Amino acid sequence: MNGARSLAPVPQAGAALKEARPRRAERVARRRAYYDATLEKGARVLLAKGARPNHITFLQLPVLLLELWAAQAGLRWLFVALIGLVVLLDALDGVLARVGRLESRAGAALDALFDTLGIAVVLYGAGMFAPAFATPLMLLFFANLVLFLQNELLGTKVISYLRGPVLVGVLLPQAMPGAVVLAAAILAWLLLWRLPATLRVLFPTLLGSKA
Repeated sequence: MNGARSLAPVPQAGAALKEARPRRAERVARRRAYYDATLEKGARVLLAKGARPNHITFLQLPVLLLELWAAQAGLRWLFVALIGLVVLLDALDGVLARVGRLESRAGAALDALFDTLGIAVVLYGAGMFAPAFATPLMLLFFANLVLFLQNELLGTKVISYLRGPVLVGVLLPQAMPGAVVLAAAILAWLLLWRLPATLRVLFPTLLGSKA
């Protein structure tokens, strides 16, 4: 979710993807500047007290467990509030890493792992609140895993933001069909957009990828 810590690029990403990167990098930089300006003061206080980005990342774990409990207990608003807390922690660990110059590839991998866990919990909870959509929600999770693998192959961090529409569906049950369709459309577009570059990485000889 949060573009917390960027991964190193892979040379075989493909020409189309390389052309899109400067524009995306500008958008990411603007978003990071906003988050950094908003949270920098708190981040510096935490850093002075010995907090590190991975400490904040791991704080998400008990919150995710509480999310699971809230979903099973049918506490809709608590479930949504806890997801908001995870999003805040997710943003804060990235700000800590940048302000404290503590960015690392290991931290980026850990951040990506917790992003995936967070999405899994959101989709599980949504399935508890809307059992009729449990199967489509599970398919969304598998599609998001493919997106995660694409990120690893291409050395980028593209985020689906599917938590947004799914949470709207949790809060407004009548909107769940549209939320699932919107999330599926976003994921399909992201996966297909990067499919040529992904194939070039997987099959460089067959597709004539250039390093």
